[in-house]
Amino acid sequence: MNETDKIMRLRKLTIHNIASIEDAEIDFEARPLSDAPVFLITGDTGSGKSTILDAICLALYATTPRFDNTQMEGDMDEAGKPITLRDPRQLMRRNTGEASVTLTFTGSNGVAYEAAWSVARARKRPSGALQGKQWSLQNLSSGDILTKDKDIKAEILLAVGLDFKQFCRTVMLAQGEFTRFLNSKNEEKASILEKITGMDIYRRLGEKIYQLTMMRKSALDEALRKVEAINLLDDGTVVEKKALLASLDTEIASLKGKRGEMECRRDWLSTKSTLDKSLADAEKAYKAAIEVKEGEDYRRDSMLIDTWTRTVEPRGWMKAAAEAALEVMERKRSLDLLATEFVEIRCGHAYAMINRDALEDDLRKTDAVIAAHQPKAAVYANSQAITGLVAAIIGYGDKIRATTADAEKEKATLAAMLLGLEKAACEYEKGCTSLEARRREVEGLDRSLLAMDMANVRRRITELRDRIAACATARDREEVVAREKSRFEAQEKRLAAMSEEIDALQKSIDDMEEPLASAKSQMERRERDYERQRESVGRWAKDIRSRLDVGDICPVCRQHVIAAIPGEAEIDDVCRVAREEWEKAVADYRALNDRKAVDAAKLQALTDTYGKERREHEQGDAYARALADAEAACRKCGIDRAAGDVGAAISAAEKDAAEELGRLELKSAEGEEMEKRLRALRSAMEKEGKTLEHLADEKAVAEKKVADSNSAIATFAALVEGWKSDIVKSTADLRTRVGESEWQARWEDDPVGCAARLSGEAMAFDALVEHRRNLAPQLEKAATLCNDVGGVIAAVSGLMSSWSGAGVTPRECRGLREKASGIFAEVKTAVDMRRNAESRVMENRRRVDAFVASATGISTDDLTRLQEYSAAYISELSVSLKRIADDVLMKKTLLDEAIRKVADHEKIPPALDPSDTPETLDASIKEIDAAIDEKGRLSGEISLLLRQDAERRVEQGRLLEDAARKKDEFNRWERLRSLLGDAAGKRFREIAQSYVLASLIHSANSYMRNLSDRYQLKVVPGTFVITIEDAYQGYTSRSTTTISGGESFLVSLSLALALSDIGSRLAVDTLFIDEGFGTLSGEPLRKAVDTLRSLHAVSGRHVGIISHVEELRERIPVQIRLHRDVNASSSIVTVNPAP
Repeated sequence: MNETDKIMRLRKLTIHNIASIEDAEIDFEARPLSDAPVFLITGDTGSGKSTILDAICLALYATTPRFDNTQMEGDMDEAGKPITLRDPRQLMRRNTGEASVTLTFTGSNGVAYEAAWSVARARKRPSGALQGKQWSLQNLSSGDILTKDKDIKAEILLAVGLDFKQFCRTVMLAQGEFTRFLNSKNEEKASILEKITGMDIYRRLGEKIYQLTMMRKSALDEALRKVEAINLLDDGTVVEKKALLASLDTEIASLKGKRGEMECRRDWLSTKSTLDKSLADAEKAYKAAIEVKEGEDYRRDSMLIDTWTRTVEPRGWMKAAAEAALEVMERKRSLDLLATEFVEIRCGHAYAMINRDALEDDLRKTDAVIAAHQPKAAVYANSQAITGLVAAIIGYGDKIRATTADAEKEKATLAAMLLGLEKAACEYEKGCTSLEARRREVEGLDRSLLAMDMANVRRRITELRDRIAACATARDREEVVAREKSRFEAQEKRLAAMSEEIDALQKSIDDMEEPLASAKSQMERRERDYERQRESVGRWAKDIRSRLDVGDICPVCRQHVIAAIPGEAEIDDVCRVAREEWEKAVADYRALNDRKAVDAAKLQALTDTYGKERREHEQGDAYARALADAEAACRKCGIDRAAGDVGAAISAAEKDAAEELGRLELKSAEGEEMEKRLRALRSAMEKEGKTLEHLADEKAVAEKKVADSNSAIATFAALVEGWKSDIVKSTADLRTRVGESEWQARWEDDPVGCAARLSGEAMAFDALVEHRRNLAPQLEKAATLCNDVGGVIAAVSGLMSSWSGAGVTPRECRGLREKASGIFAEVKTAVDMRRNAESRVMENRRRVDAFVASATGISTDDLTRLQEYSAAYISELSVSLKRIADDVLMKKTLLDEAIRKVADHEKIPPALDPSDTPETLDASIKEIDAAIDEKGRLSGEISLLLRQDAERRVEQGRLLEDAARKKDEFNRWERLRSLLGDAAGKRFREIAQSYVLASLIHSANSYMRNLSDRYQLKVVPGTFVITIEDAYQGYTSRSTTTISGGESFLVSLSLALALSDIGSRLAVDTLFIDEGFGTLSGEPLRKAVDTLRSLHAVSGRHVGIISHVEELRERIPVQIRLHRDVNASSSIVTVNPAP
């Protein structure tokens, strides 16, 4: 897809009941709009000119600029319900029940779409309640339809390449905003420029830089607060706490040893008591277990188990005899059922024999009928062929009559076709003559354009415009060089100042070394003095002094006391003074040390910053790049920077290029007018060529129709002759098949009736033959069934002779063969099993009688009674008895183990006091535990205090590192904030917008040269100050406030056109201008319109101007005109060239 394919193209807009427009359809692809570089949307005030733009936006974005830009707030009443003042549903025309907009367009992605927006009232009545909007987007290629707002917005962004605000800036030129921009304050200029360019990112970045810097400052303040909040123990306290902790640990160890000894004596006594109790319990349990085993229940159950076990086999014989007797009864019942089934089989056999006899009789009768019709069998066999021949003869006759009628109609049509062919040939000759005259005229214009060499003219114009643009770029590059040079020198000065500050800090730190060493020495000396005085006021020193008199020897220094010893109050005062002097020395030393640390931190931070900025300064190439860019820009203009005054050279080159460009543009305009006429001639010739092709096609079609008609008439005649020949052949074949005598007697006069009768007789004969064919296998199957079933009946009667005596009644028996096949085996099996069961009954009863006779004391009744006990019950009873015996053995084992444990425990008794009992020893242990707990609590408190102090020291170090890191980070962000950030984002916005404005001014000047050769726009770098360079006044610069309204419009239009070029790769093929042309007239108006026309030649864009200015109606031939309908409150929209 090339660049021109990436433009969104409007195709057709349909409006229904929107604002003042009732119904309108604007086809942007139809002539004259499709061929017009510029078209005018004109009409009286209030006729709905801007409504066309609203309709396009409604279809694409479901909103309009007038609602999006309003600053009004609040709601309005709509049938008793509030709707916001920004609601586009208000555009529905008053006193109507529905409104809609449909726009078909081709997206910048090459896909065709139809966007539709609509709104209605309830039941589409003007008095109904206002309903919600309906918005859809259909892909005309795939047929997919989107109805959700989120999906539509995403697809529109993909298809158009612009969101709503970008669409408004690109399609609806913002020259009005730029007019306000030229006359506003700097703050307002930044706001307006941000609005019309949509580049609010820089304001948000400036705000974000400020916010992030403040966040890092807060983080640094919090880190410093955390450092100051940590309190540490002094070194003396730490030593004292560690000594106390060691003493407590020694005491706790001693108490634990004493406790262990007492616990051992207590545990021995407790264990002795427990073992004695266990022994008594074991003796009692063993005695109870013996009593259970020797009881009456245990003996009775043991005898039952013994008897039941010895009679297992005879009880099995009794059970087998009973089961065999039951089986004898079951087999008898089975034979009774089989006897009933056997009777049913005999009845079915009798029925089958009757059916076999009936089939034999039917077969004999069928054979007799077939023999009677045998002479006509050959005719019956050909009945279908004969019937077909009769139908063919009748059909041929019908076709001959229909085809003859068609031939007569075709002859009548042919006469009319011949007249049409003659007329088409005449029109074609006229078209050829007109097209040849048009071709000669086009060739003449082509030769004239070739002589003008328009390609070189346009190439030279492009080169000159590029030269002028290069001059403007070179001028901008020179300004950048000046700025970069100034910045470079300022950075050198800043680095020199930082270096001086670093040297001053280093000198200050070096100068502090001697005072710091002196303060440290003074602090240590004062500390030793204080320690000596503190020892002198201790309790032991006071005790010694209280025992000394004049003449005694001091036990400490071994000197004679020669004077009265001072009082204790005097000595305490001396100690307090020594302490105060020591504390002051400590404070002085710490103050000096803190000052040195602060200076060292500042020195380190400043040194790091200086090193980084020095490296960046030395490695930075902005100034060198600015020089290189300026030299490259000057080379493009053909200027040598080393030759002298670069600015004058640039202005001279720019002026020469502008003069030559003016001459060439006049020649180009003449050539473009000739090209326009040539395009119109070629378009007319193309239309005439298509008309001629159409006439040729019509002539060829007429000739083909005449030829086809003649061919059809000949074909009809050939078909009739062929069908007549087929009738003769089919008649001869029919006489042969029915026989000559039969043909003459009946068929010749009534072939259709004879064929119908023959068909019925043949079908009856075929059915009789088929019946005969089916009877034979049926008879054979019935005979086989009778024989098979008869054999089974005989075999069963041999086994059960009593079953064959009763009479039977013939009746149908379904599944006779299957029932007969299985009954013999079932009867034989039942008889054999009954005999076997009777034999087993006798044998098992004999065995039981023999056992009773041989066994002492066990009768048949005893066996029957024992049979009532199940094996599971006997097994459970045996387990219960075994459990009792095992319990006796276990209780005896436990008793022996208790006796052994008591003896083992008494072998090694501890050293006991006569008063020792578990209770007294428990009380003593509790007292020791209380002492251990108290000392442990004190030890834990001291350990926790020391551990917390150590953790706080580690935490303080970590927090100091964190604070230093956060300070470095804050310093980096503070430098960035000082350059770009502030609370409102104004600083970065103004810097960025000044560069954006400079770029817009550069692009706008290319349009300004087309609009007026008098003015050139300039912007003061880094500001929003726009000036006009006036060629008529020696290229002097003056403020834009000094220009007229028409000139101000030209400046604003240039800026708006430049803005529309931003993002032109994703643009729309039609631009709209909705204000400002009322300030122009005459030559400026012509140039403005010509400039807008040039957009079509350069980028393929069309421009729609919305205005009611009369002079525009005369200059722009293609117009969309809106005028009020005198009979209604709506406007009528027409698309037509100007009258």
